[in-house]
Amino acid sequence: MNDYNEQLLNEYVDGTADDEQRKEAEILLNQSAEARAFLADLQHTFTLLDELDELPLKTDLSEQIIAHIEAPAPSPIWTRWILALQFMAAALLLTQLWPSMQAWLMRNTLATTTLFTEFSWPQLSLDALFTGWETAVIQQFQTSIPSLNLATNQWSLLIMLAFAAWLAGNRLLFNNESSNGKQ
Repeated sequence: MNDYNEQLLNEYVDGTADDEQRKEAEILLNQSAEARAFLADLQHTFTLLDELDELPLKTDLSEQIIAHIEAPAPSPIWTRWILALQFMAAALLLTQLWPSMQAWLMRNTLATTTLFTEFSWPQLSLDALFTGWETAVIQQFQTSIPSLNLATNQWSLLIMLAFAAWLAGNRLLFNNESSNGKQ
């Protein structure tokens, strides 16, 4: 285990340390032989790096590097299987719970309709003014709530469209990877 701060010594060698950090590094170097050895290794490494010849690049790699950085990370194939299993579990759960959900919706529709038809409004002194308005509001609430009684093929189409939207939203359906043939 080292008893010195490598980053502090690196900044000291680079000359990027401020006055306070430089004083701290000098105190550390006076107290620790291990820190002095690390500093000597750093100085030797930088000397060797300075002696290397600069080689010109034959091709400009900046565009390829930027394209690689900006490209989305490919998702592993097992995540697609997990997503498909989640969808199948949700579809199975929906098919099992749908009859009870329809019964619950019908009970609530009936209760709401009964509430608004049997509720007696308090008599106000301006009763004649509000009588027409009150009737119009109650009639609006007595409209039937649309039900979701669809044929099997309509349900299948609805579920497939929802699944396609879900895949597109998770970038699993329309992405460059799948069109290029990469996995």
